[in-house]
Amino acid sequence: MNTQLLRATLAAKYGTPEASISDSYLRSDYSLTNGVTNINFEFLKQNKQNAYTTDQLLDRNDVFCVTHWALRIYQAANTTAGRSAANLQTYPNATHFANTTAANLLKLYNGGLSVTIDNFTYYTAYDCNRFLYIPQTQQGEVSAAVISTMDAITTYPIDYSERAENSGFALLYNSFNIAGNSKNTITLNMADATALEPTSGTPINYVSLTCRGFLVQGAVKAS
Repeated sequence: MNTQLLRATLAAKYGTPEASISDSYLRSDYSLTNGVTNINFEFLKQNKQNAYTTDQLLDRNDVFCVTHWALRIYQAANTTAGRSAANLQTYPNATHFANTTAANLLKLYNGGLSVTIDNFTYYTAYDCNRFLYIPQTQQGEVSAAVISTMDAITTYPIDYSERAENSGFALLYNSFNIAGNSKNTITLNMADATALEPTSGTPINYVSLTCRGFLVQGAVKAS
C-alpha cells in the first residue's frame, strides 16, 4: 500500500492540508451473547449507546480511512477497570478463556465481515480467518527445578502469547472511509453462536474490532 499517495488523495478529496492527516485507530467492543450470530460494530460516537471507555469512536465532523483491521477477543470483568486491563487475544487461548469452551470462540473466526457505507457495499463477506494468529507459545513453556529429575517438570500455560506489532491485523487492499455523518454498517456474521459465554463466574467474553488508518479531522465540514 502506498500510504503517501493515499494521504495525498485524502487531502485533495477533503480539501485539507496533508500534514493534518494523522495515523490513528478506531476500536469498538461488544460482549458476546449465546445465540446472537450477527454483531453490528458501531464506530460513530453519537450512535453507540453505552459505549465502553476502551472504545475509540469517530466524531461527527471527522472521517477515518481504514487501511488495516483486526478482530480480537478477550475475557474481562464487566467494569471499566477490567476492560482497560484486558489482554487482547488473537486466538481462543485456552488459558485466558479458562472458564469457557475456548474452541467455541473459533466460530467468530469462521465467520465473515460485511461492510456497507451509505448504499455502497465494500465487502459482502470478508473471511475472519485472516485475523486468526496462533503463536508457537500457545502450548506452554516447560521448565524444571532440577533438569535431571523428570518428575519435577511443570508446564506453565501461556496467557501472554508472543506477538508482534501487526499480529492479528490484516491489510485491506480495498480501503474504505467511515464518515461521521454517513450510515456505516459493519457486521460480523457467524453461522452459529452457541456457547460463546463463560460457563462459570462473572467475567464476560468480548469481541473487539480495531481499525487502523488515517484520521481526517473536520473533513465532513470541509466536504
